[in-house]
Amino acid sequence: MVAVLVGLVSAAAYAGPSEDLFRRGKKKFARASFRGSIKLLQRAAAATSEPAILGRIHFYLGCSHLELGEARAAREDFSKALVHAPEMKLKGGRFKTRIRTYFDWVREGHFGAASFNAAPESVEVHLDGRPLGSTPLKDLAVSPGMHRVEFKREGRSQWTSRWSVGPGQQDRFTANRGEGKDAALSVEQVLVRKGKVCSVDGWCWQSPLPQAMI
Repeated sequence: MVAVLVGLVSAAAYAGPSEDLFRRGKKKFARASFRGSIKLLQRAAAATSEPAILGRIHFYLGCSHLELGEARAAREDFSKALVHAPEMKLKGGRFKTRIRTYFDWVREGHFGAASFNAAPESVEVHLDGRPLGSTPLKDLAVSPGMHRVEFKREGRSQWTSRWSVGPGQQDRFTANRGEGKDAALSVEQVLVRKGKVCSVDGWCWQSPLPQAMI
């Protein structure tokens, strides 16, 4: 799978050790060896300070992370790619729809956000099975789609729910536990800001997004 990126300089502009690592990393990506691609691309990034190639390197790093289901890492690398190459755009049809859509969301700032609080004791917050940390957590960026939120205390699940997120949407979760060691945890979810209309591949949704958006 070879991609064409519009508006980027030719290979001659970044000849050097990083070029070879970058090409090898792209080949690993094309062969669906995503972990191998990440290792080579990270070495390529460390070997250059040229913005044009750094943009391409971080783009492919983002693609590899996304293929591995590591959405947060993908968002961070796509963001870095756009810092180094702000004019970067994908030529239609050369990447999976999921990659194109996610990259465009990063480029256009189409993310939701959430804050998590708890009283009287802190709780551990997990999103889609991954730990985010302990409360309070403020304004965490979340990719559009359907997510699973879980609150834990001392490793034990206290509350879980499905959460639909749209671009620009902002939610606040507040957990409260009643008196007594075995008191149940109650959670208030407040939609602080409604998201904007999201258009993907000709379809439009007003956030929160439906299950079909996943």
